[in-house]
Amino acid sequence: MTVLPFAAMATDAVPYLDETGVQHSQDNVTVYSSSNLPPSTLTTGWYLLSGTFDSNSRITIDGDVFLILENDCDVSVLGGIFVESGFSLTIYCQSFGSDMGSLYAESSNGSGNAGIGGGLNNLRFGSVIINGGTVNAIGDDGGSGIGTGGGTLFTGDLGDITINNGTVSAQGGSNGAGIGGVNITLGFQLGTSSVTIKGGTVIAQSAVAESIGDGGTLSLPIAYTYWANTVNADPGGNGTEVPTQTAFANSNLYHYVKIDKRSLEDAVITYPSVPYAYTGNAIQPSVTAVTAGGVTVPATDYDISYTNNTSVGTTAAITVTAKAASANFTGSASVAFTIAMASPTLTMEATPAAGQTYPGDVTLTATLAGAVPLNGQTITFSVNGSNYTETTNASGTATYTLSSPSPGAYSFGASFAGDTGNSLATAPNITGYTVVRQRQPSRSRQAPAKRNPSP
Repeated sequence: MTVLPFAAMATDAVPYLDETGVQHSQDNVTVYSSSNLPPSTLTTGWYLLSGTFDSNSRITIDGDVFLILENDCDVSVLGGIFVESGFSLTIYCQSFGSDMGSLYAESSNGSGNAGIGGGLNNLRFGSVIINGGTVNAIGDDGGSGIGTGGGTLFTGDLGDITINNGTVSAQGGSNGAGIGGVNITLGFQLGTSSVTIKGGTVIAQSAVAESIGDGGTLSLPIAYTYWANTVNADPGGNGTEVPTQTAFANSNLYHYVKIDKRSLEDAVITYPSVPYAYTGNAIQPSVTAVTAGGVTVPATDYDISYTNNTSVGTTAAITVTAKAASANFTGSASVAFTIAMASPTLTMEATPAAGQTYPGDVTLTATLAGAVPLNGQTITFSVNGSNYTETTNASGTATYTLSSPSPGAYSFGASFAGDTGNSLATAPNITGYTVVRQRQPSRSRQAPAKRNPSP
């Protein structure tokens, strides 16, 4: 560890989950805890909130700050968090579920500040990105829960608010949005540049302003009309349909919106549509794309598994299952594919090829190709209608020998009956094969010896 100013300690190999739920490790992370409270200003760098403690002063983000919530941490910033215009605050967690760390940010009573974002008469603020954790932000007076502060002075640029995962609750002050802009007493509204919710659970509340928005651009990963604004689908996000709601501004009600993970139950799985022949081994077609409700699912968000993918005649299937750490997707989907029989071929030749002379052997050689396996398959040879069986060797070859067949004409055939993984195969017949009797050498007659006449 390295000792830093203000007794802050830096540590290495700190795990965190990114916006897609993939775990990473970060070095040189400054740790704050009950024995080492965070200062009033955080500059560019990585920070870890550990354990349970309260910070009683407002924290200013003066740089690009990356904040990791340690598992089971419970941290309250009583005064809220001011994100200066032009900078950013990105919040991460180390796991999803009951162990997820918690951050509570509440602006001071009468301050007009946002819980996380702008301040009184300093409405502009930097970007806020929440990738995980339980985050509860409460604004005061004209301040939003997450977004602009209250007042009438506009200096600097508006930031974007992006929620990728986690459980986020945001409550605006008397005139502030839950997430977004503020209802200013001068008679007009000031909104953030964009609010994008891609995953997690989001609950936004406002007494008189809008729960989410208030004049800004609301970008949710679903398509519906919300507070009289048309919301376009975010092709990279997810979410279940939220009922249409209109005219919530100045209604003196609290409003809620929950964006759930998109289910993969009806996802379309794309894979190469080619014949898959039996090989004797597990067949695993590659998945080229997964879409759920028209949304492309990143390959990093799901695992692929296969069932019944070895034998012919079973229902082979590809299953994609959303990873537990996926920020945007849940559930699984399957698609069936077919394993067809292998289609072997069979050839045959006779030796000698041009016929035989009696007495002499004739050897039939059949070669099986493309069968699974090649070794040990039964080949049936036919000789003038009579059948004989032999077994193939490791090269797919089987032989049958006719020992000194009688002279005459012969027809030869060979066939493979197939099995559960292989279709049948038949070799072209050999017909008109002849065995001839060997000719005996002709004997020449000798003329009878002449007799000498008697004297």
